[in-house]
Amino acid sequence: MSIVKKIRHQTQMAKGKSAQTEAAGMNLQTDEAKAMAVEITAENAALEEAYQSAEAQAEATTEQANQMAHATEHVLEELQEMAQRADQASPAAHGAPGRGG
Repeated sequence: MSIVKKIRHQTQMAKGKSAQTEAAGMNLQTDEAKAMAVEITAENAALEEAYQSAEAQAEATTEQANQMAHATEHVLEELQEMAQRADQASPAAHGAPGRGG
């Protein structure tokens, strides 16, 4: 076999091995990409679940805050009414010395 033929043969063999190595590398990259996609999908699902849970908790907290605000407002109105009745019933309200005087 001539030197030129040997070199061509070795070059072709090297190219063939290189192509096989590239193909194996591509498969490895593809498998890694698939694994990453599965991982990302799972993380996204977990984040979506956490988001929905947080949203539900926020709605419940908002409802509780609204109820507390309403109850506080009701208690404040009652206290103001009680204070007005106390002022009207006190002797100072009728001109006599008493509470504010």
